[in-house]
Amino acid sequence: MDRDSRPTDRMAYLDFDLEIGRGRARRYPVTARSTVTGEAHAEMRFPYTEQVLENRLLALELAVLQLSGTRRRIASPKEQTAQDFGKVLFDALFTGDLRSLYGESLRAAEQQGKGLRIRLHIEPPELAALPWEFLYDTRRGEYMCLSSQTPIVRYPDLPQPIEQLPVTPPLRILGMVVDAADLAALDVAQEKARVEAALKDL
Repeated sequence: MDRDSRPTDRMAYLDFDLEIGRGRARRYPVTARSTVTGEAHAEMRFPYTEQVLENRLLALELAVLQLSGTRRRIASPKEQTAQDFGKVLFDALFTGDLRSLYGESLRAAEQQGKGLRIRLHIEPPELAALPWEFLYDTRRGEYMCLSSQTPIVRYPDLPQPIEQLPVTPPLRILGMVVDAADLAALDVAQEKARVEAALKDL
């Protein structure tokens, strides 16, 4: 592959931290911190009772299993199940001043030609177990985690730093290729060359 044709620039991101604290009666304090637009506070009113949430998660699991391997431009009833769940989570989390701060941060990132990395810090274990990766932004018409502009990263709050694992070179990596029927075929040789180039020093 021509060296000049290899992408050298990686997308840069501004950070948008979301911290969900412990609460009671399905109400949780939420703090948002942006590297460019400041800080905001809000209260999240979790929309589901325990029984309703259990039913929603079961429906979501069935929908995801049945959607596996398919991709449609028009939302099917199963895909609508996933979108609806993501919309409810999004509207519960992004409320009030926090929602405004999110919009301002998105615009600031776009003006700088960057993405906005959503970093989740979730303290309550009952919320940490939820699939926040389904957050669906209706204004942008997309799942946040599927957009390169708004990747979602979970940040577990650990009492001590993670120690580096000792590794004896050379690294051995197992790679898997997905052959999606409705997408262009992946250039496996090119992707392998990129991985090897990125890890050559290791």
